[in-house]
Amino acid sequence: MILLLQFFLSGLALGASMCGMHYSILLAPMVVKTSPNWKEGIKVGLCFGAGKVIMYGIFGGIAVYSGYLIEDILLRSSFRVAGGIILILIGIWFLLSTKKCRGFFKTAPPFLLGLVDGIFPCAPFLGFLLYLAYISREIYFGILAGILFGMGTIISAVVISGITPYLWRKLSFFSKVDIILRIIGLSIFFFWGITLLLRK
Repeated sequence: MILLLQFFLSGLALGASMCGMHYSILLAPMVVKTSPNWKEGIKVGLCFGAGKVIMYGIFGGIAVYSGYLIEDILLRSSFRVAGGIILILIGIWFLLSTKKCRGFFKTAPPFLLGLVDGIFPCAPFLGFLLYLAYISREIYFGILAGILFGMGTIISAVVISGITPYLWRKLSFFSKVDIILRIIGLSIFFFWGITLLLRK
């Protein structure tokens, strides 16, 4: 039990670090576009977190089942290419979408972003998975550990998603120029997508 708590706290520390800030940047355009208040912003953050936690739970289970093969699985180029393409497509959709798509943007893309982000572990999470492979062979333990670690990492994203609508209203002269927001969002998604495609 203490070990599982440590996993959650480790995820919390990781999510609050620079290593976890990139997904807050990814979420910001969607939050601004679809969330008029902090409750809606948190909803977007939670949808993102659900996708990320699911992937972390899956990889936690794979780690204790496959042992150190988890590193080879997660570093495959096919994952990187698929993730990069998905991010670029979301960026294009973000640029071309209308107000009719706002309901969709509150749920599906943030959840998909969470799934994509969860597939590409930073070094600390990969180290966590290798540690899981070392200490346990119980799949349920690996799944639970991955979920708790993921829940810790997404707390900062949920908080930032809740704050973002308030901060954006302070910049109301920008909020009236929808095309600027679309271009910013497109640039963010393209940047991360191309980064994944070019990663070696």
